[in-house]
Amino acid sequence: MLAGPGAGKTLVLACRSAWLLTERGALPQVTSALTFTQRAGRELRHRLRLMLGAEAEVFAGTFHSFALRQIAAFGEPFGIRSRPLVYASDAERKGALARALREMGEDPSAWDLDATLSVISLARRRLLRPRDLEREDPRLAQVMRAYQAVMRRAGAVDFDAMLLLVFLLLAEHPQAAGAIRSQARHLLVDEAQDLEEAQWAILWRLSPSTLFLVGDPLQNIYSWRGADPALLMAAAARCRVIDLGVSFRCPPGVLQAAHAVVRGLPFAEREHPSLAPEGPPIIVYHARDPEEEAAFVAREVRRLLRDGLISSPADAAVLFRANYQARELEAAFVQARLPYQVRGDYDLFASREVRETAALLTLAIAPDDAQALATALSARPYRCDDLARRIRYGDPVGLHELMAAPDLPPHARGAVAALARAVEELRRLEKAPPQAVAREAIRLAGYDPARPPATLSALLRLAAGARRPGPAGLLEDLWLLREEVARGDEEGVSLLTIHAAKGLEWDVVFVVGLTADLLPHRRSLEEKGEEALAEERRLLYVAMTRARERLYLTTHRYRASPDGKGALAVAPSPFLKLLPPQLLEVRRSL
Repeated sequence: MLAGPGAGKTLVLACRSAWLLTERGALPQVTSALTFTQRAGRELRHRLRLMLGAEAEVFAGTFHSFALRQIAAFGEPFGIRSRPLVYASDAERKGALARALREMGEDPSAWDLDATLSVISLARRRLLRPRDLEREDPRLAQVMRAYQAVMRRAGAVDFDAMLLLVFLLLAEHPQAAGAIRSQARHLLVDEAQDLEEAQWAILWRLSPSTLFLVGDPLQNIYSWRGADPALLMAAAARCRVIDLGVSFRCPPGVLQAAHAVVRGLPFAEREHPSLAPEGPPIIVYHARDPEEEAAFVAREVRRLLRDGLISSPADAAVLFRANYQARELEAAFVQARLPYQVRGDYDLFASREVRETAALLTLAIAPDDAQALATALSARPYRCDDLARRIRYGDPVGLHELMAAPDLPPHARGAVAALARAVEELRRLEKAPPQAVAREAIRLAGYDPARPPATLSALLRLAAGARRPGPAGLLEDLWLLREEVARGDEEGVSLLTIHAAKGLEWDVVFVVGLTADLLPHRRSLEEKGEEALAEERRLLYVAMTRARERLYLTTHRYRASPDGKGALAVAPSPFLKLLPPQLLEVRRSL
């Protein structure tokens, strides 16, 4: 199913699922829908509930959540005998890698841990194991093997390992493969243009009886993660192809301008009409500098609110290419006294207070996790820094072993005993609702759940969307819901990158920073050339088509020099010249 922006693909996925269940007699437990985000999975389940009048036990979630479910059930060939922990944060993965390097006799400080993890990630996304790399890169094979050994002892996996392990179950373990395939006899896949090679390999290994793919090659914006729209078109050659044909979201002018940006690219010949009402002209604003550009956005949002053109700040969004562009926007919104929220701009698990809270939850289900134990012993109520360092960088002991250690000094023994009591309190909440578990974990980590810091407020908001009870259920949902992290006012204007805006829509959209070095991004062009330029055009296409009523495109003429002592002239994005002039209203600052 080829579905352009606003073509109603979520509704079509829901209708297809309902038709399978009611007309074809498919059982919910053999029907699975793989979505790009957990949010999309929730939306699909909600629509099915409205259609069927009851909760349908169809699996609807991301590839990773599907993979995690299978690894928990069938992971014994890989030493996984229960639901694994997920090392979702960079801190956890770096800690595991540092321990692996020390076990190899290496000094972790002599290694670039980020770069090494990236190489391991790339190998896994290519479905390569250490033994597959022995000839090509024996050193990498050794590091991967040591890293996997540390993860296995901790009963943990990371996101790349999930895809590799479920592929191996399907490819090499017939009994597990049969059980997994039985859950996906009827398979629906959303955002198929952004599947990476490993996900396509899993999809074909599942060998479903019926396969329903939805995608749009013009919305492929994840090639840096291995996605290739040609893989979708290769799949289309094996399937019946239906084109949804029209957009119900974007005003005709916005859709026409967006098509002009991607004209000439592969698959861009599919130019479809919009059935949405005609909107006002697209505003193109040339600002003096990023600060004045942000001030214009804030003024315009206030005007739209005053004139009744939007009913709430939450009806508007500001999209940008790079996270740092949010700084000027935040300052302008604070000055204009406009509520806002920044979405998807940081790793929630990178903050100390969230790591400490998550460590307590982890110990409640895996008391021998040395990483979690070291982190928990850094929290205020249990602080024992020397002991935490010894566990993190020396002996990987668990909580039970530590409690029985005869040589602990009195202060350390008191800290460990207090920590053990806290972990036992959380363990008793096995059937408690996720929000109650989150509040108690925050309290036990030494923070006030009634007045938490911003990061823990974000964690509580995620817990409100969690479905599974107890510490284990909450932790798993937090790992899978990380993409929905936001800081700020939930009723405010959304500030987010174009990548984070995928699948979302607003009445009013501002796309800022349309300069020749930001969109298209200079570094992308330097690294990948023409293919990167095509992806940058698709990125702007995605950004523009998030708008339901009004679209603003802004750029600036000057930017502060790196030393802060002067100003650099910057050219507007060449993409602005691709837009049909009759669809635009151009404004300039003084």
